[in-house]
Amino acid sequence: MVPARQISGPGLALLTAMEGLRLLPYRDSGGLWTVGVGHLVLPTESIPGLYYKQPSNLAGGISTGTAKLLLSSDLLKFESLISETVTVSLLQCEFDALTIFAFNVGESAFKTSALLKALNAVRSDKTAKDIAALHMLEWCHVSGVIVPALQLRQLKTVAFFCGWQSPVKQD
Repeated sequence: MVPARQISGPGLALLTAMEGLRLLPYRDSGGLWTVGVGHLVLPTESIPGLYYKQPSNLAGGISTGTAKLLLSSDLLKFESLISETVTVSLLQCEFDALTIFAFNVGESAFKTSALLKALNAVRSDKTAKDIAALHMLEWCHVSGVIVPALQLRQLKTVAFFCGWQSPVKQD
């Protein structure tokens, strides 16, 4: 599966800065097992260095090389998702931001999102994109509770989507 487009260097830098690199498995804000650069560990997945001590306790760690391979695989999936589902033309910064957003919320959530519907609605590109950017800001809850870190993440993603790029620095 080769995407029509790929995330740019600045987009990748923003995603990496927001996700961070974690070689030990951890539970994300939604309680899901994650490792590397935001890679969601699936129960059926075999990742070198990770193992289950008990059915619900993931242990071990991965190498930086494995983290890079997981990120490349994940990005290919989300770049393809954006290329296949978005019907309007996108600037590179918009493509990057949508890839980052989909990476964060997941494939099925992105496919059924009001953001995607608004973006692909029959309107002027500018109006649809403005509405889509606003929909990104809605994705800052976990179990109905606002998570400040997710609010900040979505604000950064919207800013990138709008072309308000600045040098990426670690928080």
